Amino acid sequence: LGEGVLKVSPFSAAELSQALTHPGEPLLLTEASVALLRLLLDHSAQLASGQVPPPVDTRVVASTLQQLPPSGVVTRTNWPEVLRCVGWLLPEFHGDPACEAALLALQ
Repeated sequence: LGEGVLKVSPFSAAELSQALTHPGEPLLLTEASVALLRLLLDHSAQLASGQVPPPVDTRVVASTLQQLPPSGVVTRTNWPEVLRCVGWLLPEFHGDPACEAALLALQ
């Protein structure tokens, strides 16, 4: 597995397995998460057509993003916050109870 559409560093199946079972936040999973989020945001023109304002909900910490950001703003340190904000902007992300629970867990 390795470089391609996601542009992540090459890794083996054993490295992926170790990252999935390792406690904490392994670098490989962080890199993959950043790459997936950037890929999603690279198609933000398509996503923007379905974008909604963040919900007004006491369980949701105020979002600092009011629109989809460019993919270049996603880093290894801010990707969970960007994902949370993007999730509240796209109804597909919070229209399902499981997705909503995952977004609330990112706070």
